[in-house]
Amino acid sequence: MSLPSLRHIHLDISKWLPHPHTGAQRVLAAEIKVYCPSIRHVAFWYHSTRFRWHYTREQWHPQVDNHQHPQLDQTWSLI
Repeated sequence: MSLPSLRHIHLDISKWLPHPHTGAQRVLAAEIKVYCPSIRHVAFWYHSTRFRWHYTREQWHPQVDNHQHPQLDQTWSLI
């Protein structure tokens, strides 16, 4: 399935065992980019921690935000 217009996605990985480490998250973000070439932001939620990945300059760059709440997160409305 191709999603040519998708730019941002948030995924809840709280129930995944084992929890994907940073390297595995980068691989997952890159795999999503194969099917969604327009993707620029991938966020993985693990309970109250958000692992954000931004695609710039042909690379994925990580950022970790602790003590966030997925239902109160306003990232989607700011973009």
